[in-house]
Amino acid sequence: MGAWCVVRDVERQLDGLAQQSRAALKELIGPAVRRR
Repeated sequence: MGAWCVVRDVERQLDGLAQQSRAALKELIGPAVRRR
């Protein structure tokens, strides 16, 4: 049971990181695309 909780917690953290990196990429790519 404890291991399952850890797995779920790690999945949640990875999901949060993925959302953050996606937002950062949009901020970086957005202006570059608009300049073209």
